[in-house]
Amino acid sequence: MSLEEKVDELLATVRQVKDRQDIIDCIQREAEPGDRQDAAQITSCWWEDGVDEHGPVITRVPDYAERANLGHSMNFNMTSHNITNQIVEIDGDTAWWRILCDRRAVLARRQTTTIAFGRYLDQLERAQMANGAC
Repeated sequence: MSLEEKVDELLATVRQVKDRQDIIDCIQREAEPGDRQDAAQITSCWWEDGVDEHGPVITRVPDYAERANLGHSMNFNMTSHNITNQIVEIDGDTAWWRILCDRRAVLARRQTTTIAFGRYLDQLERAQMANGAC
């Protein structure tokens, strides 16, 4: 393998690692303000025509943060979303991301904590990252 080929391979690897880290950073920037109910920060992590599907409930991005915050504030005194087991698959300018999340929440009407587990499945486009959506 020539030096030029080695450099090209190294640059491709570095880009892959950076892209993967950018995706992981994106979901962290979206999950953490959810616990603080920061609608502006949550919305900034989404593409303007993005869609959230929580089971049968489908919410378009302009309404997503407000809907999620309302659900949290009606039911919980506080939440903590913990992102684990992240799998990122990148194909050109498109990436698919799967993670597990466990959410701890203090119920609003009782002094008890609940733990819920979920799985996020997301598709991201390089244009999102380039345009500052996340």
